Amino acid sequence: MGLFHHHDHDDPELAELKQIDADLKELIALNRHPTFLKIHFGGAMPGPVTLDVGQKTTASIQVFDQTGQDMTSKIDFAANPISWTLDNPALDSESATGPDSSNADVITSLAGGTANLQASCLGLTDTEQIINVAPAVPTSIKISFSTPQ
Repeated sequence: MGLFHHHDHDDPELAELKQIDADLKELIALNRHPTFLKIHFGGAMPGPVTLDVGQKTTASIQVFDQTGQDMTSKIDFAANPISWTLDNPALDSESATGPDSSNADVITSLAGGTANLQASCLGLTDTEQIINVAPAVPTSIKISFSTPQ
């Protein structure tokens, strides 16, 4: 046996620390609470998002606890509806019509420019940019004439 060789069962202090660690993890799990949320566009892609004018995407939120663990599936969105707000409704529209059990909102790009989408739920808020790309507009036309033969 080397000088630094020991076994966990031979060290009561190490065993006690492991028990404290296990107890702490259990206590955190029992006291989980929503701490922050994040807007996602199109499923798993986090914001911001770039849309061509006319394109749609689905915005949803993900809720995290104080340890950064996802707890979205634990939230009753019918009892805790999300409030969706666009700062520039001339550029984008959103389809939320009121409280429901979904945590999603369909966003439609209406015109070129940048807008911000804000989601609020459970006293928490997140804001993400929506970059709307307008189609290229021709700025000039060139007409070529050929000489008749």
